Amino acid sequence: MRDRLNNLGTRLHDYGARIARHLGLQRSGEQVVAQNMKVPSSPHSMEPSQALPHAQPVQAESKTAAISARQVQQSERGIQFVPPTPQVHQALMRLATVQDHARGVSSKGAEKDAVAAARSALQSGTHAQAVTAFMASVTPIMDSQVILKSGRVFDEDIMAKHLVGKSEDIVEGLRQYWPAIHAGAQARFDLAKIDAATLIMSDRKENLVLDNYEKQVANWRTPEKMLIEPIKEWPVSIEARVSHMLKYDADLARSEQMMRQGFDRVWTNPSEVVNAVKTRIFDGERPGQIALAIKKDPALHGNLKGATNFFGRPDDARRSALDALNVAMSHMGDYGGLYERLQVAYRSEESAMRQRLEQGLADLSPAAHAFVERSHEAFQKSQDYSTMVNSSDDKRALSEVRSFLADLYNHFQKRGGVQELDLERMAKALPMLEADQMKSLTVILEKVDNTSNYLKVAKSMEGISRSMEQSIRSKDSSSHGFEMD
Repeated sequence: MRDRLNNLGTRLHDYGARIARHLGLQRSGEQVVAQNMKVPSSPHSMEPSQALPHAQPVQAESKTAAISARQVQQSERGIQFVPPTPQVHQALMRLATVQDHARGVSSKGAEKDAVAAARSALQSGTHAQAVTAFMASVTPIMDSQVILKSGRVFDEDIMAKHLVGKSEDIVEGLRQYWPAIHAGAQARFDLAKIDAATLIMSDRKENLVLDNYEKQVANWRTPEKMLIEPIKEWPVSIEARVSHMLKYDADLARSEQMMRQGFDRVWTNPSEVVNAVKTRIFDGERPGQIALAIKKDPALHGNLKGATNFFGRPDDARRSALDALNVAMSHMGDYGGLYERLQVAYRSEESAMRQRLEQGLADLSPAAHAFVERSHEAFQKSQDYSTMVNSSDDKRALSEVRSFLADLYNHFQKRGGVQELDLERMAKALPMLEADQMKSLTVILEKVDNTSNYLKVAKSMEGISRSMEQSIRSKDSSSHGFEMD
């Protein structure tokens, strides 16, 4: 931005200088001319270091005398008015005619013609260089601003104060060629205004492009306020969180139920045995070791069903219980193995989720949010995929939404490979969030998730519909090919 402002300042300075030249603000040039016309008091008033060599005294004196004579002659003549050539005068009068017409009709077309004529006369025409040189020669005689203020007609009364000290030749030259001179001055002024206006419009366009670009960038920029602020401290430990997830895991609950049913066929107090086994598994004992110990003396771990007679022989109920022991141990092994796997998985998930949320969760950009809102409305109206994703911005927004969801799926995707967010699990995983915060977050994520899933379905359905249409057209063309005339 700073470089852009510096460039703008430089360009404004250049155009200011150009306008000054067009308006004839060249008083310094007049001073230089006047300085050159000063007559030295004596041809011999030279500095010692400038003295001529003594070997050529006669030649040096004659040269100095000639220079002095020319300077005296110029001083006596003063600034002269050099009449324009016929070609220059004709070009300027044509310009004056176009300008008079533009003033008379006062239309945009006429103004454009006048500007075009000015450019031709001063810049691109056959005699443009000569016209420019003539107008430059007039500037030391009379400033362009004075020419324009005096009007298109040479008025003796108005011009009197500006002609003081001017020679009769100059006055007569101005009087004779005044319409052409005024036309040239007007053209220079008009072109200067257009140059300045062009610069301003160019800068406005640049500013507009820059503003639009900045707005577009801001529209796609991730908001400074995060959807979930960085979380550095958690109210519960990872192990406590893992134990909580295991307690409410549906698969583990079903496996426990199967184990309980198996134990019920072996012991009369299956709940006590199940709890004892679970405690040993939770403490880290391997299910295989537990099974070996139970098989060695099942009565030691619970009240076995049935009984034995005086000779130690089991009755039918005891035999059935012992026969069911292997199945019960198999169910216990399944439970123990599932518990170990889930424990490792939950611990890994919780650790990864906490590490990820230490950085916070950035929100979608405003453009992506707007896309979600539009798509959600289309989802409710069951519109086609092509009506929702029909521009490069839509595709960019959809890509951002999918990337956003992929990040969340890594931590809060529903079990079983379902491509949906488990918002209930997220709420339990983020107990530090206030109820209002969690509700707002849930609304946003649910809308984003539903929109993304609907777009997948809509795209798939559109592809199926297109394939069916192509198949029908192909069959129609084939059937027409067998028709007989």
